[in-house]
Amino acid sequence: MKDRIEVENRNEAWSKAASLFPFDFEKDEFASKNAGYPIYRATDKTNGSYISDLGSRLELNIRHDDGSEHATINIWIEDRRYTAKEVREIVSVQRKEMEAITAIRLAAEVMDTEAGKQVIKLLNSMEIQVKARLEQFGFLQ
Repeated sequence: MKDRIEVENRNEAWSKAASLFPFDFEKDEFASKNAGYPIYRATDKTNGSYISDLGSRLELNIRHDDGSEHATINIWIEDRRYTAKEVREIVSVQRKEMEAITAIRLAAEVMDTEAGKQVIKLLNSMEIQVKARLEQFGFLQ
């Protein structure tokens, strides 16, 4: 199971939760009132499984009757929409970061030292993150 499941909206989050949560469930009004957010319990009250609706994510706590498995799954709702201006600004910053990474990499390669090799490893990691961000908006370097 992935460490982080992301969906684009609440409907998609609940569809994903229904596919992963192995039990029927219903809202627990008492627990919801005490917690301050909606809690949905498995209709089979003996196993203790429940879903917490935390607004920006659904947290599934799954327990099986025989005690063989316990899992917590988070489904993050990433429904942030960007304006065209925001996308242009983000892409501009990411492209500048790519230029800086390239320049620093060239300097580190010239050094040919252990420190230079460590810098290159760090730059590779940073480059992966920047490329992922550019791909998120459909732009590749």
